[in-house]
Amino acid sequence: SLVFAPEFKFGKWVTLGMYIPIYYDGKSSLTDVDQWGNKDEWSFSDGNDAVRDVLSKIRYLKIREKGDIFFLGLGNLNDITMGSGFTVDTFDMAPLFPSQRVVGIEGGFDIVSAGWYIFANDLYNPEIIGTRFYFRPLFGMPGLGKLEVALEFVFDRNPTGAESNPMFLAFGLNVLLPVVDNDTMSMVFFADIAKQGVYYKDWDTHPVPWADGTDLFGMHLNDNYGADIGFKGHFAKFILYGLRYYYLHSGYVASYMDRMYLVNRAAKIQQVLAPNLEDAHGIRLEAGFRLDRLLEFKLGFYKEFEGMDPQDRATMELKTQRGAFYKFWVHALYEKKYIDELFYGENYKVNAVMDIRIGYMISENADLIIRKLINYDQDGNQQTQMFLETSLIF
Repeated sequence: SLVFAPEFKFGKWVTLGMYIPIYYDGKSSLTDVDQWGNKDEWSFSDGNDAVRDVLSKIRYLKIREKGDIFFLGLGNLNDITMGSGFTVDTFDMAPLFPSQRVVGIEGGFDIVSAGWYIFANDLYNPEIIGTRFYFRPLFGMPGLGKLEVALEFVFDRNPTGAESNPMFLAFGLNVLLPVVDNDTMSMVFFADIAKQGVYYKDWDTHPVPWADGTDLFGMHLNDNYGADIGFKGHFAKFILYGLRYYYLHSGYVASYMDRMYLVNRAAKIQQVLAPNLEDAHGIRLEAGFRLDRLLEFKLGFYKEFEGMDPQDRATMELKTQRGAFYKFWVHALYEKKYIDELFYGENYKVNAVMDIRIGYMISENADLIIRKLINYDQDGNQQTQMFLETSLIF
């Protein structure tokens, strides 16, 4: 594939990144569009198709930043977090990018004493939607003026491919208190409590048995709930940290929509539907460091206690800046469940997802990129994909 990836900045507030691919077999003429592997996205056959073909070339469009009086993001957005991340935590709208490209959206406003945030995973087929309404009841009071109290709602209407049979839903209360927030140091305390459940368009298709709960207007609100408390931030610009404690009653699934949610959503909804799960306690530790114009490294560890199926897991992410280490750059993400398996000779790929991109600068404006992706399909089968592309950057 040949990819053009120009980036544009318009003033201080608008950034546009394009992703313009050509899948070329190397045999026919490059100008023969009918021979391209992705000719359909270059057809511009009618008005609606033309708009969609153009929007599919946008990797991201960002107008202002989250926390400004108004902001908007459009495209293949990959770091969606609501509040402290108790329900939506670094959600990626296109984890299989570039083979999967969407026109996702996020936006909101902040008018100092109150604000609103919303996201949808795809403008053309919005299956996953989340929103957060928050206010600052003590605005203007020294020390406590930035305290946020928020209501959060999240929906996934198609977690199993059966179109609202079921639809996942969650709602909760979130409190954030920034204690320190400047370039040198930040620290935010937070606490959450939330519930999960499902909705069935065809009520007779629900499983039996299933999680205990209350039935109302086609909804089944689980008797479970989850709560957490913790803090996170950075120190001296370079050090990243975070610590939180979870209490998960009757099978509540924390950080439900994470970075790889779209490749394991069918498995997660089964956890919500499972009957009579035990309570669990958990600890999550995050640490990392960031060196400007060089690299960023993050490490996370989650330990669960007492649950019926404790899913201890670890995450690692490494990003190096283009041009920082000779002509190479790396973006690697690895997440492993049941990490004790590594100590008993299991393959590193078992119960894991991995996404590694290695780029080589052919020139100042061109990269050769190799990508290896290990993930799961909707049936829970692990799959490995390899990608090779040339990216032109302007």
